[in-house]
Amino acid sequence: MEYQTLDAISGDRAQPTLIALEYAAADSLTLGGAFGLFNAKDKDDYDVEEADIYLTYNWKEQTNFELVYAQVNDKNRSGNDYQLHAILTYNY
Repeated sequence: MEYQTLDAISGDRAQPTLIALEYAAADSLTLGGAFGLFNAKDKDDYDVEEADIYLTYNWKEQTNFELVYAQVNDKNRSGNDYQLHAILTYNY
């Protein structure tokens, strides 16, 4: 959902709706999903749905691995878009 912010929505009276569910499978493992609707007052200006499924794993306190699968349905432009993000973060 990183691209769907209120300032990115073109058109008047931007309105997001988001629902998410997370499950802590272990101290270091989290599974989750989110579904969002992002639209303007006139849906011809902006109308996007996004569904994400993600997994996060933490090694110690310094390293974090996140895997995210996203399906974005932009009803005004490109139609369906599928994305897979793998992010490895190391804090020192």
